[in-house]
Amino acid sequence: MDQLVELEPATTSETDISHAMVRMLRMVNRMRVQLCPPGERGEWSAFRLLVPMMENGPQRLSAIADAAHSDASTVSRQIAHMVDSGLVERRADPADGRASLLAITKAGERLVARQRATRARFLTGLLADWPERDRHRFATLLHRFVDDMEAAISNPTTQSTDETNRSETR
Repeated sequence: MDQLVELEPATTSETDISHAMVRMLRMVNRMRVQLCPPGERGEWSAFRLLVPMMENGPQRLSAIADAAHSDASTVSRQIAHMVDSGLVERRADPADGRASLLAITKAGERLVARQRATRARFLTGLLADWPERDRHRFATLLHRFVDDMEAAISNPTTQSTDETNRSETR
């Protein structure tokens, strides 16, 4: 029988951060709806898959899925739609004729550029009243937070003390 493990209560800071993250995720979803033109709403999700191809050149599907922290089967369906939409093209892999590489097209590059410009305009307006010092500090801390989160999520062997304790009590 599983034993209940008492968890350390979250600190006020952790609770505040958790609540702010939930609010931010809601706002990001609302922002996407408001900022994305009706004809491109379905393409907003393509952004996270197109950027690795734009920044690193043609890649195999598995590399794109890894960069997006997504399952290859899910990414495969999304890529198929992007190929049909003209945002991505398949190319023969010169290292392995049986495999293909995925490359962003000019239309895909234009979509990424439009989405980046839209996001930049939004953030410029949002942060217009913030002093430069605050914007810089926020950017520094946000990068640190996202880097630490990415490392924790990307490393499946990393477990919190609570997870380890739960495993040991089973």
